[in-house]
Amino acid sequence: MLDIGGLSNFATISRQQPVGMVEAERIVREKEKASIVTNNSQSSSSIPVKDNQDLNTTPSQRINDTSGVNAQSRMNAQDDEQSSQEQQMKIDQVVSQLKARDREVRAHEQAHLAVAGQYATGLSYTYQSGPDGKRYAIGGEVGIDTSAVSGDPEATIQKMMVVQSAAMAPAQPSAQDYRVASSARQAMAEARAELSAQQMEASQSSSNVSNSEKEVVDNEEAQQPRMIADRAAFETRLQMPTGHEMVADLVNPS
Repeated sequence: MLDIGGLSNFATISRQQPVGMVEAERIVREKEKASIVTNNSQSSSSIPVKDNQDLNTTPSQRINDTSGVNAQSRMNAQDDEQSSQEQQMKIDQVVSQLKARDREVRAHEQAHLAVAGQYATGLSYTYQSGPDGKRYAIGGEVGIDTSAVSGDPEATIQKMMVVQSAAMAPAQPSAQDYRVASSARQAMAEARAELSAQQMEASQSSSNVSNSEKEVVDNEEAQQPRMIADRAAFETRLQMPTGHEMVADLVNPS
């Protein structure tokens, strides 16, 4: 199988980021609650009155007395806004990292898939949900058939060449990719040895046939003079007179 290297470190970081975001949101909510409680308690509390202070104070005096409460409220609002901005920056950073990882993973696996062709057996991704609610690919793998072609070492060599090219197709092959490429090279070496043995056996068999044919020819050529001699002797015997004829010639000489 082909996969993405260096996945575990990134996955750990990206999983930790959402947890930090939730904690930050909880702190912000607690601050908001505390701010509301403070504002309510301060607005509902009575303004201290000195013993000799006239209760019939003017409205302008009452506004001056509550100016501290309003300033504190503004400070709380600013703190909340700043905290919210910082948290949004963290969220944007995590989303940016996940988007970059997603592009890298898909480009890596598509490179495997494009070269593997008919030997690819499947493509799968590992996803993680980002703080924006979307799913991003943080890992993936392409299955590839690395089995030898039974009884055909030459076809096995051609197949392993494709497997090796597919394993090394991405710009940054993973450790697993290097292992697949190494396995393909080993399978090619074994197939070449098998092919060489087959060719040697075929050559030896052809040589044996040639030797057998040569022996037959040699035997025929060796036997030919003897056959000629035997035939000549046979013809000589046919031409020789019999014993009766020889006696007759002696008795009745011509």
